[in-house]
Amino acid sequence: MNLLALGGLLIAFGGIVFVIIVAGSSPAALWDLSSFVLVLGGTVGITMMTLPSEDVIIALKLMGKAFANADAKYQETINLFVELAEQARKDGLLSLEERIARIESPFIQKGMQLLVDGTDPSLIRQMLEMDIDQLSSRHARRYSVLETMGAYAPTMGMLGTVIGIIFTLANLTTPDEIGAKVAIAFITTLYGALFANFIFLPIGGRLKQISKLEVSERELALEGMLAVQAGDNPQIVKQKLEAFLPVGARNNPAGE
Repeated sequence: MNLLALGGLLIAFGGIVFVIIVAGSSPAALWDLSSFVLVLGGTVGITMMTLPSEDVIIALKLMGKAFANADAKYQETINLFVELAEQARKDGLLSLEERIARIESPFIQKGMQLLVDGTDPSLIRQMLEMDIDQLSSRHARRYSVLETMGAYAPTMGMLGTVIGIIFTLANLTTPDEIGAKVAIAFITTLYGALFANFIFLPIGGRLKQISKLEVSERELALEGMLAVQAGDNPQIVKQKLEAFLPVGARNNPAGE
């Protein structure tokens, strides 16, 4: 669980609750089931009509992943390839076959097996870059679902408000009722803005950043595998891969 991400969401909602309380009301006063169903149901329904239903369902299931820890394991991966480079230079590439089985990443396992099997480096790069591109494409379909929902939610909220005002004016019996009924009608606009700007767009944006980290990790691993295959000195391998690290995290950041 990423406490900073969760804390950010709670702070955002907390700000709204604070304003409501300062205004002398209660958060419960903003609850309206029909508005909630209209905005959420309408947004999901229109999105399922716009995009493949499978992508929508998977994206909704992945929303919780936005609050998971997503720290890139760059240093662990660099250490792994330095170790593999040392073993390859000492005992040859074929000696890595037993070590491959103990690597957790399926992507690295696949690439290292190609390497040990003597596959041409250009073909390894081509195959693994295709793998990375497909991963990036799948992820893009998922977080674009949430971006689409973030675009539709305010519209559904406005639609609900228009419907509420129409029925309010059509069934108005006493002028004293108009204020309360119009206030309820505007709750759907509020829900649309909240769903878009507090849930769908922020979570979609975080999933996009998590995807970029995963793609970057695989690009690092690809360069590491090719460096091992080329027989590079372990220190050269380390320096090559440290280019993926933030400048402050490198061993030799001088001059950058």
